[in-house]
Amino acid sequence: MATFLVAGLTSTVMAQNTVTTPSTVGAKIVTVLILTNQNGLNFGTISKPNGPARVTVTPDGNRTVDNAGAVKLMTADATVAASYYKVTGEQDYVYSITLPGQTDVSITNGTINLPVTDFTVLSKYEGTGVANKKGMLKGALGTDEFKVGATLNLSNATVAGTYTGSFNVSVTYD
Repeated sequence: MATFLVAGLTSTVMAQNTVTTPSTVGAKIVTVLILTNQNGLNFGTISKPNGPARVTVTPDGNRTVDNAGAVKLMTADATVAASYYKVTGEQDYVYSITLPGQTDVSITNGTINLPVTDFTVLSKYEGTGVANKKGMLKGALGTDEFKVGATLNLSNATVAGTYTGSFNVSVTYD
């Protein structure tokens, strides 16, 4: 039986500790969203209220009042309208619509303010409602449209006159 003795002989094996591989990189730049207001929200002509009343213009342009005994809606009034918007941007992209908050908007006549609340939207993509504030840009040009309604809050302290104001609506890609 033979015995081999190896003395002073060592070997070090080094493991590979760096690996490199290429990766692709890219980006898609989408068309800027453009929002255009085609006409404003108009509650029309209303009699001076003798009590609290809420006049609502829905996104489809219908006008109602919650307390018909306190106020009369002039029926021959052709100025009643929901606010109407057109949007252009990247085809087949979804966007979100941001409406004013509950305390953000009022219309004024001098020093008298009337609150405008409960903004709702009607878009072709999602339908009507506060929770469904989405749109989709369709067609070769990436277009869509939506309408916004709201509620005007009146009281017996409301005085006769013309009331005006404005509000902001914005759109953002999802």
